[in-house]
Amino acid sequence: MSTWFIHQNTDWFKPLTLKNSDGDIFNITSYGVTSELRADVDGRKLADITITEDSAANGQITLSLTDVLTEPLPRGKAVIDLLVTADSGGFKYRSMSKEVIILGVVTR
Repeated sequence: MSTWFIHQNTDWFKPLTLKNSDGDIFNITSYGVTSELRADVDGRKLADITITEDSAANGQITLSLTDVLTEPLPRGKAVIDLLVTADSGGFKYRSMSKEVIILGVVTR
């Protein structure tokens, strides 16, 4: 599992294709997808991740943060996870949990 990097004061985005536990494409047409960035699993929330559905039927989404949201992030390790919830309620699937490193920037 590779680590993701987020640079402070820059736009960040990560295109993803969601897959279920069998490794098949996850059609998220009737699902909601949410994501948070936290200092650690039990830590405070640093940001809500914006999710754009590029092709719900093909499980394709893009996670993103604007430069305004990345600017105040503390440097160091953090975690992102992704929760898929059925629009009708009840079903919840944690599609991903990922370690990220937030890096400072020199050139502004």
